[in-house]
Amino acid sequence: LKTIDLQDSPLNGIGYCVFKECTSMREFIAPPKIKRISEGAFCKCTALEKVYLPEAVREIRKYAFSKCYHISEVELRSKNTYINPSAFHKSNAALKFVWESKESFPEEARQGFDIDDQGVLRVYFGSEAEITIPASVNETGLHAFYGNTSVEILHAPYVKKVGKYS
Repeated sequence: LKTIDLQDSPLNGIGYCVFKECTSMREFIAPPKIKRISEGAFCKCTALEKVYLPEAVREIRKYAFSKCYHISEVELRSKNTYINPSAFHKSNAALKFVWESKESFPEEARQGFDIDDQGVLRVYFGSEAEITIPASVNETGLHAFYGNTSVEILHAPYVKKVGKYS
C-alpha cells in the first residue's frame, strides 16, 4: 500500500488514529468533502511523503501527522484551515506547504504563518531558519512554534504579547 487515493470517496472526516503506523503509505489524497483530520490520524506513517488536502478541510488536529519523518509536502487548498500547533510534531523539519492557487492566500500564509482575525499567530508551519513575524501579528498564541525545529533566528518587532509555550 503506497498510495491511498480517496478523491472519489464521500467521507467527510479522517478518524482518530485511522492510518496510524501505516508504514508503507507514501502518498495520501483526501476526499473532496473532508472537513477534519482527527488526532493521530497519520501518526507514525514513517514513509509518508506527500499529502493532498481539499478546500473543504477546516481543521487538522493535534498529532495528526506526528512522527511522519519523511513527509516533505502538504498541498493545502484551503486558506481557512486551523492547523493545531502539534499536528506535525516530530515530523520532517523540511516540510513544505504548497497551495494550489497561491494568489488566493494572504502573503503571510504563503510564508508559513497562520494568523487569526485578532492578529494572533496561531502557528508557524514554515521551515525557514530566519523569520520576521509580520506586522499584522501583535501576539503569539499558545504553542505557536511547538515542534518547529527549523527556526534559529526570530525577529518580532510588532509582537506585544508572547503566548504561553510559544
